[in-house]
Amino acid sequence: MILGFGIDIMDLRRLDEKKIERLRNKVLTKGENEQLYAIKSLKRKREFFSGRYCAREAFYKATGRGVRDFELNSIGVVTDENGKPYLEIPDEQLTFYFFSNCQTFLSITHDGEYTVAGVIVEGIE
Repeated sequence: MILGFGIDIMDLRRLDEKKIERLRNKVLTKGENEQLYAIKSLKRKREFFSGRYCAREAFYKATGRGVRDFELNSIGVVTDENGKPYLEIPDEQLTFYFFSNCQTFLSITHDGEYTVAGVIVEGIE
């Protein structure tokens, strides 16, 4: 059963080096910060940062409560061996929001100057 769905979009033109630098520690985990630091092109930095930001926003929208109970950098976006992104969310957060066993599904896409992320939270019986 679907417990929540969230989606977020960002216009990449709103991100410059200064804004990314100002927000990176509030949004990204330590591992994501290291990945961002290794990226040389501004275009790719914008895509990386916006994808991670939108994924978090989409998750918190799926909770129905928004971002107010935890910090953005308390969850992470990682990729599997095929490059598929998924959310790393502490169990305490999942049970706080959904009171049951659940799993999340994440999709991130980039098109031109936009990044979109969608999250589905599904209950596990």
